[in-house]
Amino acid sequence: MDLEISRKVILLIDDDRSLHQIQHYVLTQHGFELISAYSGEDGLKLALREKPDIILMDYMMPGLSGEEVLAKINSEPQYQSLKSVPLVMLTAANHNDAHIKGLLRKGLAAYLCKPFGKNELINVLKNVLHKQEEALEEKQLMDQLLQSRDFFYNILSNFPGLLFTTNDLGEITYFTKGSSTFTSLNYSQLKGLSLWEVLNLDEREVADYFHDNQQVNFYKKETVFHDEERGELPIELTITPLKNNNSEVQGLLCIANDLITLRKLELERNEKEKIKGIVQAMATVNHEINNPLTPILGNLSLLISDTPHLSAEAVSKLVSIQESAEAIREKVYKMSTISKPIFKQYYKDEMIIDIENSE
Repeated sequence: MDLEISRKVILLIDDDRSLHQIQHYVLTQHGFELISAYSGEDGLKLALREKPDIILMDYMMPGLSGEEVLAKINSEPQYQSLKSVPLVMLTAANHNDAHIKGLLRKGLAAYLCKPFGKNELINVLKNVLHKQEEALEEKQLMDQLLQSRDFFYNILSNFPGLLFTTNDLGEITYFTKGSSTFTSLNYSQLKGLSLWEVLNLDEREVADYFHDNQQVNFYKKETVFHDEERGELPIELTITPLKNNNSEVQGLLCIANDLITLRKLELERNEKEKIKGIVQAMATVNHEINNPLTPILGNLSLLISDTPHLSAEAVSKLVSIQESAEAIREKVYKMSTISKPIFKQYYKDEMIIDIENSE
């Protein structure tokens, strides 16, 4: 990974002004920008304002020492934003190694013994920046993993069926019932039990199926789930093998759905499709009957209005025909507006739509 340092800002905190002049030249030549503070107190203020990429700080200074600055960053709330800024300590060559290791445990990113050459300084700064970028990438990856974990946890929590995983021996290693309520069992009751016994399965049958159908990734079957409290619960089971990178089976993933609920949903879906078909048929009947019925009613009205040329008996029969035709049109219209048909017995086991009481 190439390190872009053109915009990296180094805050140097040291009471030796000549060191600032020398390092300003060195760091600028290597693409860094240097800002200077000459005491620990001023360095903390400048760090809060400028937000440098690295703090380079002398261990021994008048006022706050480098160790005291590190302690303030670690403990005082107003400096919490500086905890993510790498801090490199400049120490004397004879400094106690155990003490330096203690500072590293407290969050010091690196240290450099005086006197040091320009190459040593640049190498330390680059290494610290690399580690900082790697730590940031690791944090971002961890955040993504946590988000993914929460996402999949929500999926599993709301999953409407049972989900099992097993090891290569068929022993249950994970179980969740999600949002389903048809069993009262939980993971602690099923952990380590044989999947084959819990789900009334033939292990050899499943193994042979995957052996004979290597291009198929799942096995589906209707079976029963043994619930100690509720007895044998009918389920629809789907099994898929869990494999490692070498395609070796490490266990099984099993999804079980309540078969009674599935059948109920299927019946409801079929009933809805049936009703939809009936409604469409009635709309078709309305259209096909109204087309010829409209001119029939129109001609009847004309005939009835021509009473001087018709006998009373003929007029009476025409009125009767007109009333029957109007009744047909009214029934057909009613049929076309039905969305929730109600059925009634017609003859023996035959059922017809109750037009008057349907909605």
